[in-house]
Amino acid sequence: MISAASAAIAVATFLLGSRGWEECTSINTISSRLGLRPKLVENAIGLLGEAVRVVDDCVLVSDPLDLAITAIRLGASEKIIAEKLDWKMFEDYAARALGEAGYSVYRDLKLYRPFRFQVDVLGVSANHGVVFECKHWKPQSTIPSRLKSIAKSHLERARKLALTWTRLGLPRPQRGVLRLVPAILVLREHINSPVVDGVAIVPVSRLRGFIEELPSLAYDENIRAIIIE
Repeated sequence: MISAASAAIAVATFLLGSRGWEECTSINTISSRLGLRPKLVENAIGLLGEAVRVVDDCVLVSDPLDLAITAIRLGASEKIIAEKLDWKMFEDYAARALGEAGYSVYRDLKLYRPFRFQVDVLGVSANHGVVFECKHWKPQSTIPSRLKSIAKSHLERARKLALTWTRLGLPRPQRGVLRLVPAILVLREHINSPVVDGVAIVPVSRLRGFIEELPSLAYDENIRAIIIE
């Protein structure tokens, strides 16, 4: 007999794959498609927490990324879940979390001259901030050798951002300097090292905790903070 946790993973995977956050999906439809009893589907939905809500017989996904995180914690394959997600969701998630924490948020910053680069999400406070790379979230991207390469590229991107800060119309520090933490947002829960070559590696499930630690991380000797004067 299938366990409630396994059923919850199946339901979450189905909803993510069918883009269930965009429209109503009935419990009977899920039951039929997955070959699960309706009562088991209801119990499974209960394990998915606030990521999923039921209105009458309508199953709605409140936040697909929260649903993905919940499914992985229940034992879902990170690779399978990753294939159901759009990297843009990570930008939205990071931007929303930074905004809720009181940071000024800038997205999709681009420059083509004097050099070409693009920044996904930038969060700025009075004297510290974070520059996120949100595209490299697939599990295979967290292989140590691959992660080192990604970290190196992102650090270079952050340095280019600092050199063109004024040109991009970004606010200068009101006093002293602004210290930017370079960070990469990933899906994988278990990371061998939270810092790779001076760049923070942040599992999306720990994003809010990471944001709370930013004021101290900006001065952490293991982080290659980018200085904006």
